[in-house]
Amino acid sequence: MTNDRPTMSTREAAAYLGVSRPTLLRLWSQGLLEGYRVTPYQNGRVRLYRDSVEEFDRQRKNQVATMSAT
Repeated sequence: MTNDRPTMSTREAAAYLGVSRPTLLRLWSQGLLEGYRVTPYQNGRVRLYRDSVEEFDRQRKNQVATMSAT
């Protein structure tokens, strides 16, 4: 797969978001994070697009800020 978008490993993304890897993979499988499977088998490696992870983090922080402001 050739794509110019920077990616991050699941370990890097989980650390960035402060969540566990199983939680991160669940968010990806639910379509909340964009990425792709590197290997063809079910439990294969996954790469996530950095901009998708960062946008998810921004939305999550905005949601928390909005909830605490009310």
